[in-house]
Amino acid sequence: MSEKKAPLPRFIATDHMPPKMIRPNPQPSAPQPKAPQPSQGNNGGGK
Repeated sequence: MSEKKAPLPRFIATDHMPPKMIRPNPQPSAPQPKAPQPSQGNNGGGK
Protein backbone atom coordinates (compact mmCIF):
# COMPACT_ATOMS: atom_id res chain seq x y z
CA MET A 1 0.00 0.00 0.00
CA SER A 2 2.93 2.32 0.70
CA GLU A 3 4.07 2.02 -2.93
CA LYS A 4 0.60 2.83 -4.26
CA LYS A 5 0.33 5.90 -2.02
CA ALA A 6 3.66 7.25 -3.31
CA PRO A 7 2.61 7.47 -7.02
CA LEU A 8 -0.72 9.08 -6.12
CA PRO A 9 0.82 12.19 -4.46
CA ARG A 10 3.36 12.37 -7.27
CA PHE A 11 0.64 12.44 -9.93
CA ILE A 12 -1.29 15.14 -8.08
CA ALA A 13 1.87 17.26 -7.80
CA THR A 14 2.48 17.03 -11.56
CA ASP A 15 -1.17 17.93 -12.29
CA HIS A 16 -0.85 21.09 -10.18
CA MET A 17 2.49 22.02 -11.77
CA PRO A 18 1.43 21.87 -15.47
CA PRO A 19 -1.63 24.13 -14.99
CA LYS A 20 0.59 26.77 -13.37
CA MET A 21 3.13 26.60 -16.19
CA ILE A 22 0.45 26.62 -18.92
CA ARG A 23 -1.30 29.63 -17.36
CA PRO A 24 1.80 31.87 -17.15
CA ASN A 25 2.95 30.79 -20.62
CA PRO A 26 -0.39 30.48 -22.46
CA GLN A 27 0.66 32.68 -25.38
CA PRO A 28 4.22 31.34 -26.06
CA SER A 29 3.10 27.75 -25.45
CA ALA A 30 -0.12 27.93 -27.52
CA PRO A 31 1.35 29.51 -30.70
CA GLN A 32 4.23 27.02 -30.81
CA PRO A 33 2.28 23.71 -30.44
CA LYS A 34 -0.74 25.03 -32.34
CA ALA A 35 1.29 26.46 -35.24
CA PRO A 36 3.18 23.22 -36.10
CA GLN A 37 0.02 21.08 -35.91
CA PRO A 38 -2.20 23.13 -38.30
CA SER A 39 0.81 23.77 -40.55
CA GLN A 40 1.45 20.05 -41.16
CA GLY A 41 -2.29 19.31 -41.62
CA ASN A 42 -2.79 22.14 -44.16
CA ASN A 43 0.42 21.39 -46.04
CA GLY A 44 -0.13 17.62 -46.09
CA GLY A 45 -3.92 17.74 -46.68
CA GLY A 46 -3.86 20.65 -49.15
CA LYS A 47 -1.09 19.18 -51.27
